Amino acid sequence: MKRILTILIIIMLFAIKSSAQINFRNESGSHPINDEKLEKEINKNFKIPQNNELEFRLYTLPTLTNSSSLFVMRLNNKIWEAHLFRKNHNSSWVAEDVDNNGLDNLWSKLDKNQVLTLPDQEDIKDKMKIFKADTTAVLEDWGHMQTQVMDGVIYHFELTQYNYRRRAYSYHCPYTYLQKYPNIEELYRAYSIIILVYKHLGIPLSVC
Repeated sequence: MKRILTILIIIMLFAIKSSAQINFRNESGSHPINDEKLEKEINKNFKIPQNNELEFRLYTLPTLTNSSSLFVMRLNNKIWEAHLFRKNHNSSWVAEDVDNNGLDNLWSKLDKNQVLTLPDQEDIKDKMKIFKADTTAVLEDWGHMQTQVMDGVIYHFELTQYNYRRRAYSYHCPYTYLQKYPNIEELYRAYSIIILVYKHLGIPLSVC
């Protein structure tokens, strides 16, 4: 009897832990690309179900080229399924094959890199400063420097759960900024999430 009780407790703890792993703050109303028309177009054209246990989307949007892409990863009945959509030379969205093996492992790595809780890059801008021990800088009140990347690539992350809980955040060239601000963990986590997705998809690992 004691052994059965112990097993039940372990199962309950595992269930609680599993549930907590896909729990995130609801920020309904926020949208990563401010273009619901685009999202509805992709959902409709490719018949993507909307009421998922969990859905993760990664939009890759270069500012100077038309090579946008969208990675979608959905969880239903404890089974993960992934999709990749790209814009072709005619500016039309087309679906590409994705290996659905190993998605549990991919999600585990994304979760470890804070995919559920990562803040928007705008929320960490006060961290993105380099201070120098420079007397003139202190006297003239310009004691820190900030790097600004023009153009580049914007990465938008979106999470949806059961079509009622939703949050979104964006990062612009996290790799480039990470070279300037190597101690900012959020930049590293955003970069890691992108790299993990790209590696699974077999996309060259050149991230802005």
